[in-house]
Amino acid sequence: QTPRKERREFLQENKAFLCRCSRCLGMDECSPLRCDACGDGILFRAGSEKKWWCVSSCGWDADGQRGISAQVRSKESLANQIDFLRGSLQYGIDEDTLPKVMVEQGVVAKICHPLHWLHISAWDLVSIAASSLARCLMMEG
Repeated sequence: QTPRKERREFLQENKAFLCRCSRCLGMDECSPLRCDACGDGILFRAGSEKKWWCVSSCGWDADGQRGISAQVRSKESLANQIDFLRGSLQYGIDEDTLPKVMVEQGVVAKICHPLHWLHISAWDLVSIAASSLARCLMMEG
């Protein structure tokens, strides 16, 4: 889930109201994607979570575009894969795990803007995997 969805669900479940503040209804600043139209722009999602637009000079409106749907699906798949890899680390690590984690982090970097919350999650996973592998190698050697 995105930080916005988590925040809104928490407020709905625990405070019994649907927040309509500017932070919840405005641009989702925690989930920007890279703009395919201009290459270096930032796509933000509107409060409706169905409309995306580039805040750079191109001003691309990605509402209903196929490319953005693919990016969103890829982002959701990445979030699931990162969660899966994080969960699998509790059962141990082998030498193939860190390269898999690095591949996922590379895909996050390609699809998501550096401000996206998945970057933090992916780099955290890289750190956990690397330290776990280092501990295992030190115990063997």
